[in-house]
Amino acid sequence: SMKKEQNQNLELKATLKTLEHERASLILSLEEKEFRLKKLQERDDAHQDEITKLNSALQQAEKMLAEHKQEVQEFISQMESLKQMMVQKEATLIAHGEQLTQDLEVSHANEQHAKDTIQKLEAEVSQLRLSLCSTESRAEALASECQRVCSVHWEAQAQLIKLHSVLHYMLCNSPEPKLRGQGDKNILSTSFLNREQDNMKELAFSQPKDCSTELTAERVAEALQDLRQDLWRAHIQLVTYFLIYECDIILWVASRHFKGNIINFL
Repeated sequence: SMKKEQNQNLELKATLKTLEHERASLILSLEEKEFRLKKLQERDDAHQDEITKLNSALQQAEKMLAEHKQEVQEFISQMESLKQMMVQKEATLIAHGEQLTQDLEVSHANEQHAKDTIQKLEAEVSQLRLSLCSTESRAEALASECQRVCSVHWEAQAQLIKLHSVLHYMLCNSPEPKLRGQGDKNILSTSFLNREQDNMKELAFSQPKDCSTELTAERVAEALQDLRQDLWRAHIQLVTYFLIYECDIILWVASRHFKGNIINFL
């Protein structure tokens, strides 16, 4: 029985050693696993930190993306507004260009019309200048003719004064019946004689009284009648010349006035 106990003890010791050996192996394995677990935990912590950082970065990126989306939307709205404004500006520019083209065409037409009008006015001015020169020449000729007619008129008046003086002398020195009975054509009216005698009284008395005895009342009356006709024709001619001269002066003044208006227009 002692031997059995010894064998059992030996078996127990061997089993105990085996168990201790297994226990040491298990402890060593446990230490290794704990070390690996610690490493894994450290890695997990590092991964968690990275995940946290990544989540934060992701949130920041999402926030920036939202802001960028809003900015892009605003930019798109601005682009649409700019496109609409550009379309309106292009339409306005096209309309303005068409209006400018029409205004330019109208301006060219007005310019051509103005040029034609100026050429026409220049031709009229040239014609008026020629007419003015002709009118001035005619005015000078009329002035000379008027002077000549005036000279003839005054000369005829001088002759009439002389004849009135002679007639006055004859009326004062000849018998009255000699002046009568000569026919209605050769008799001077009493009113005419009285008027002319009043106007020429001084000249009549100042004339010499050496008239020819052959000078009869009939011849004097005929001479006076002819002289009156000549004076009347000279008077009509003088009045006509004066009227023509005044008409030419009026035309000259009108042409000068029209010429001034043309110059002001130019």
